[in-house]
Amino acid sequence: MKILLSNLLLALFFACFAKADVSDLQQTDIPLVINELMAVNSSVTTDPQGQYDDWIELYNYGSNVIDIGGMYLTDNLSDPTKWQFPASTNIPVGGYLLIWADGDSGDSGLHANFKL
Repeated sequence: MKILLSNLLLALFFACFAKADVSDLQQTDIPLVINELMAVNSSVTTDPQGQYDDWIELYNYGSNVIDIGGMYLTDNLSDPTKWQFPASTNIPVGGYLLIWADGDSGDSGLHANFKL
């Protein structure tokens, strides 16, 4: 379980910084981190559809708004462009962004097409 979680976090970390050109996955100048994640959410918080789904929280610790539109999240390093953030997805200075990892990509809001 520990190795699987480490691989997932590594995949999510690299994919957060990847744009459409995935040949350069180390854009370390972006002050963005995976702040929290919940892989088994049975009672903490619900998505906009009222379901207790897995989630990933990003945090902007920088001094500028970050536009992550066009960046990707993935749970698989061999598929770094698995789920793309919609255009103009912004995280304000000191702000957080919650992505639901529930496979319900057709739902409104930020719902990745994979589960944790």
